[in-house]
Amino acid sequence: MIPGGSVTFLRNHALILAATLLLMVAAPLPNAASDGHPIFGVDYYEFGVNQTIAHDDSAFTQGLAIHEGRMYESTGMYGQSELREIDMETGEVLRSISLNESEFGEGLAVVGDELIQLTWKAGVAHRYSIETFEEVGNYTYEGEGWGLCSDGGELLYMSNGTSTLTLRNSTDFTVVGELNVTLDGEPLDRLNELECVGGGMIYANVWYDDSIYIISRDSGAVWDVIDCSALIPEEAEPNHVLNGIAFMPGHNTTLYITGKYWPVMYEGGMREVAEDPVEWQEPLDDDEVAGWLIFLIGLIAAALTYLLWGKGFDSLTKSRGVHNPPDGTVYSEGEE
Repeated sequence: MIPGGSVTFLRNHALILAATLLLMVAAPLPNAASDGHPIFGVDYYEFGVNQTIAHDDSAFTQGLAIHEGRMYESTGMYGQSELREIDMETGEVLRSISLNESEFGEGLAVVGDELIQLTWKAGVAHRYSIETFEEVGNYTYEGEGWGLCSDGGELLYMSNGTSTLTLRNSTDFTVVGELNVTLDGEPLDRLNELECVGGGMIYANVWYDDSIYIISRDSGAVWDVIDCSALIPEEAEPNHVLNGIAFMPGHNTTLYITGKYWPVMYEGGMREVAEDPVEWQEPLDDDEVAGWLIFLIGLIAAALTYLLWGKGFDSLTKSRGVHNPPDGTVYSEGEE
């Protein structure tokens, strides 16, 4: 025989347990991070080659850019640094202009009708007319210059060999912010050549690395990695590394890549290699963010409710000889 009070006691505990479970499942579990990428980690791809194009193997490639169907290249090394226009079909150098022998050419970006070319340690960014290759001015900056890309609007993204990108105003080159780049939550150092593409992404080379890293311009997190190790020339020396990324504007799936002193340039795109690639997710909307908060608050409230009401309060009242809930049955002496 179960005493009436015990029946009520068990019923209340069952209700508490049911409420706990309901609170735990009441909110939907979002499956994407706030920057729109799945929470399961970085996706890995390989580079699929569509065509191979000749490339000047004397060029220490520092930057590539495409504008209105024409390709431009910045090369480095003291006494050898140049700005070039390249024939996209043959790789032939169509025209070029040399930098001062004391300057080491670096990243390259198109801003309006100008080409902006960085220098490594000179602290000067040269501005050239894209039509005439005449220098029309320059900007100065502190620190080293490595890679540079334009978002097509008000911002330039500049690397300096660290994990931090500097955001600059595209009209006067002033610093307007920073973007810390991470891979699986850890800083991604030695960021080099950059290419800004549609969808709020930056494609980046990393010094002495055979992969291209796809970075969210919103969060700085690496979303995807393209393995290009199979493209490294067999005769390449240690410093003949992957460096040089350019997209055909309006065709974000068409990618041109090369490297320092490479005899070839490749046109192609990223290709899945994972057996079960994770599907991309849309960024969280306000309702989904609220869902996360409700879920977490629900977990805490449920745990506290069960511990304090279901067990803690029950133990407290029993220690004082009080029934919780009060017994509704009158017992004979010794029956309890």
